[in-house]
Amino acid sequence: MNLVFEVWRRLREMSASPRGRIVFATALGLVALGLTLPLQLESMRYLELRGQVEDVLARANAEERTPEAVELVERGTVTIGSTPFGGPPVAAIAVQVFDEKGRVSAPRELASFILAPTLPEWAPEPVVGSSTTPILIIAVAVAVAAAAGLTGLGLAATITILATALVSAIAWQQGVITWVIAAAGAGATLLLFLLSTRLALFVLSGSNPVCSIAQGVVREAIRLRVAAFFMGATLVLIPAIVVWISPDQPLRYQVQTFLSRSTGLLYALVATMTLFLGCATTAFELRDRQAWQTLCKPVARWQFLVGKWLGLVVLAVTLLGVGSSSIAGFLSYLRTRPAKDLPDAVAVTEEVLVGRQGVLPEFKPLSREELIESIDREIDGDAILREDIDRGVRKELDVRRTLAQDKQKAHLASLRLMAPGQSREYLFHGLREARNSGRMISLRYKFHAGAEDAHEVHPILLRFPKNGSWTDRQFVAGQVYVFTVPPDLIEDDGTLRIEVANIAVDGQGFVEPKWSINFEPDDLEVLYPVIGFGENYLRALLVDLSKVAFLAMLSVAAASFLSFPIACLLAFSIFAIGSISPFLAISVDYYSVSKDAPVVIQWVQIAIKGVATAANWMLGGFGVVDATEMLVRGRVIGGDALLRVVGGIGIFWTALTLTIGYACFRRKEVAIYSGHG
Repeated sequence: MNLVFEVWRRLREMSASPRGRIVFATALGLVALGLTLPLQLESMRYLELRGQVEDVLARANAEERTPEAVELVERGTVTIGSTPFGGPPVAAIAVQVFDEKGRVSAPRELASFILAPTLPEWAPEPVVGSSTTPILIIAVAVAVAAAAGLTGLGLAATITILATALVSAIAWQQGVITWVIAAAGAGATLLLFLLSTRLALFVLSGSNPVCSIAQGVVREAIRLRVAAFFMGATLVLIPAIVVWISPDQPLRYQVQTFLSRSTGLLYALVATMTLFLGCATTAFELRDRQAWQTLCKPVARWQFLVGKWLGLVVLAVTLLGVGSSSIAGFLSYLRTRPAKDLPDAVAVTEEVLVGRQGVLPEFKPLSREELIESIDREIDGDAILREDIDRGVRKELDVRRTLAQDKQKAHLASLRLMAPGQSREYLFHGLREARNSGRMISLRYKFHAGAEDAHEVHPILLRFPKNGSWTDRQFVAGQVYVFTVPPDLIEDDGTLRIEVANIAVDGQGFVEPKWSINFEPDDLEVLYPVIGFGENYLRALLVDLSKVAFLAMLSVAAASFLSFPIACLLAFSIFAIGSISPFLAISVDYYSVSKDAPVVIQWVQIAIKGVATAANWMLGGFGVVDATEMLVRGRVIGGDALLRVVGGIGIFWTALTLTIGYACFRRKEVAIYSGHG
């Protein structure tokens, strides 16, 4: 035992000396190179093989019945040299992969689908399928390992690597590959967190008061293990999500579930840490008279607040950066799981891991002349209404305004209604960018029919007037469906015409269904890719960081003039109300005062609605842009939404909170002790 303690002591001394740090950096760099080099070797093998498969698929033509096409359709295989690749899963979807001219429509995706079983689980296709990603991973791994040694974390990094290797080896021996990936990811995340905290202290090493106070916040979080606690929760919970997701469900649902759970969890943990630590570090320093030593120096009170805020923001950036790196790594692993079929594999890349822009159809409202004519006809045809207007019981302007709203709403609803046998044509404008990109676009629809029975299937027909093609589909009322549309169906001016017909097709021809169908204004939409998933994910992180920056200033400002419990109550209440603001807005719209209730109850209901309306008015902007929801649905976080959050919440709300907090804090007499002992 004494020998163990002696070795431990010498290693600690070695990691603290300049020469020892160089030794640790060299050794850890070589270990990282040895662990990641097989990824590059596997990538070189896979890229060469995928290129050969793509060459074979390029020669396949179903119309000309080339040998490659016949083999693909009959056996579902592609032969390279004397080795066949593929099998029954490919044969099941082989007929669907050819376009109108008989060629393979997506050779890259089909080649990846065919070769997926040849990849080991530790080499995900998104990684080895790129010529630069493995090299980048090797460079980052070596750099992180070497940096850990040079910054005095050599011993901690060594223990982390050994513990990770031990757990991974046990899981590998048991044949649980998912646990191997989870352990390796947790170890890498922990090492990155240790290095990031050192980097944060280095960034805040300036001599000005703001940086000094901010560095104190970071050191306090490290000393009290606050950041370590929340980082530990991230290390445990995110890998647990990966293990928990069943590989039996479609791949797109696995990816969406992981994105929803992991990104939402990371944001909640970082926001909670920021609010709790912001209230604690400010309130306790004022209570325990530690702030006296700071404020009696030439440090303005606004510098004290900004310094606390900056320290919290740097910690949030650290946790968000490390956590998002972990999410990206596990997401790459999830993509290696086999898809149910080729459409499922394509949906992952074209509908989930992408930033798509949505376009709604054009609904032409009634013109002013048509509206006036319809209102005049309504008033002239209703003798009671006409009499009320003439007698002054009702104002004609109010009546006309109400009728105009009702008639416009009814007209627009009629454009979304199709009786049995009826069809309507819908125009989608602004799709020139989608047409020029050449990538497949998606038609998302959700129709309502009959009694909304989940066991009843309804028919529908989609027709594209540009080339006259049509397809008959079936849907369950109230469920969302996605249909892939080729970009060449878009007109040169960027307009896509789609005719929706409430018609059934059977062996005898066309038949009329028994139910009418309708849909809400946003339930028929065309989606097309705008940016990649990586850029969209960075935008989502920026949205979350802007909200956390506001929460940091909120907690610091509240704790500067309130006690710790009251500051926490105020800060967490504002966070909760802001987060549920979209649901609160809907509730306010539907909430009404009961006219039959007693007067006291009515006054209570009015007060409740007033408070909810005021809260939604003040904090409604906080939850308008839900970055996690947009990532899960593959929606692009546009420039307008990003500017609204970064400029509105991250800058304006934060500055406004700082102003209010400073106005209260400057009146506070910090020399009066209000604690205990």
